[in-house]
Amino acid sequence: MGRGEMGVKRWLKPMKNYVLYDHPKDFPNEYIVREWSVQSDKIEPIGVFLQSQHLNEIYHYMGAMDLYYIPRQMNDDPCIMGVWL
Repeated sequence: MGRGEMGVKRWLKPMKNYVLYDHPKDFPNEYIVREWSVQSDKIEPIGVFLQSQHLNEIYHYMGAMDLYYIPRQMNDDPCIMGVWL
């Protein structure tokens, strides 16, 4: 065992991410927020959390959740606009 490892398994609570998509192929007429579960080395989609034809409605709803927004990164899929953590 390496330094700091004591044979204890830690069961961390999954973190939720909310990814904003700009008219993805499966929803070509809407903005979508998909919920993702992140735990250790496992990332799993949970499903569509929000959908709207109006981006301001998405920002208004997500803004009320008091999460931190990170804009799209250069290596993200082009339809990803950002993520709330």
